[in-house]
Amino acid sequence: DLVGFTELGETIPSEELGSVAGRLSRLAEEAIEPPVKIVKEIGDAVMLVSPEPASLVQSTLRLVEASDGAEGLPAIRAGVAYGPAVNRWGDWYGSTVNVASRLTVHAG
Repeated sequence: DLVGFTELGETIPSEELGSVAGRLSRLAEEAIEPPVKIVKEIGDAVMLVSPEPASLVQSTLRLVEASDGAEGLPAIRAGVAYGPAVNRWGDWYGSTVNVASRLTVHAG
């Protein structure tokens, strides 16, 4: 999740905001390694999934570190949770997904 993305959207043109979201997408693609996969991109956020928690944590840390000091890119905060989830139409649902989302909100 990009920190302050909503507020940023109030101060810069939409084209620039789209460019920021695109940079997040590229960073995520560069940071992940199998078995980690990108599930979806949601404007200012990227959802990752993996059957191996250690791989997910490593990819997530690479993504957060890649944003550190990247010019024109807000900081990234992330939440990771491991447990059961349900895959429907390529998306993931369940309390594990909700926990990860809640952790992201509280991440430093």
